[in-house]
Amino acid sequence: MQKRDLVGRAVTLKVKTSAFDVRTRVRTLATATNDASLIRTAAQRTLAAEMSQYAQSTGGQRLCLRLMG
Repeated sequence: MQKRDLVGRAVTLKVKTSAFDVRTRVRTLATATNDASLIRTAAQRTLAAEMSQYAQSTGGQRLCLRLMG
């Protein structure tokens, strides 16, 4: 993104569970950016929130993910 001088506000996280369910979550940043550390932090927070929400809705079970390639 930085090489092409592109910026964006939406960070999209797409995960596949061990049961092959695909979940897509989007976090919108306050301002447009191409800063990798800000994008990574937003993605990490989005994943942490998804894992926490899953644990709460399943009585404490952990969210098991599969690698998507």
